[in-house]
Amino acid sequence: MDKTIRILIFAAIVGLTGAYAYADEVSECMPPGEHWKTIRSEYFTIYCHPGVKISKVEKKVKYSDYIFGEYFCSRDNLSVEEKLAAKVNYIMLKVKKILNMNPEKMHLNLVIFSNQRQLRRAVSEKGAEKSNNSVVSCYIHNKETIYTTQKDISRNVLVHEIAHAVCDHYFIILPPPNIKEVLSQYVEMHFEE
Repeated sequence: MDKTIRILIFAAIVGLTGAYAYADEVSECMPPGEHWKTIRSEYFTIYCHPGVKISKVEKKVKYSDYIFGEYFCSRDNLSVEEKLAAKVNYIMLKVKKILNMNPEKMHLNLVIFSNQRQLRRAVSEKGAEKSNNSVVSCYIHNKETIYTTQKDISRNVLVHEIAHAVCDHYFIILPPPNIKEVLSQYVEMHFEE
């Protein structure tokens, strides 16, 4: 087994320690007034709207890496929340590796809404650059949050948005949006290698 793959698997295992919790907390990154399910991992705090089915989200974040899939996702002793936490942690590690950027102390929020209407409203309230109807997902740096929906979430969406976040955390001065877009597309293209 390739040494790099072993290191990534080890890091994902470590990230599973205390992988999820249920909370009724209200964070700056999400709308107040509802009881959101919260899943915690090493690199993410995942907030799921009450209408989101976590089992569907976990299945949509497909992972084709044989070692990862065999080791984590087919194990019976992991909950759906733990599998989702492991997948997003592993995606973060691989994005950092592809970009050769490893910002320290990076912890993001991932907010998953039930529908596009909720997403558009939250994105416009949070001051995203593109708050129009075409937003599928987005990363907002000043909130350190990726916003998406149960319908639109996928591995590729997470890869793309996490790449934006890694770029924003790596550079002292934020790069222009078009540079981050090119780097995010680069990561998407090379993620399967």
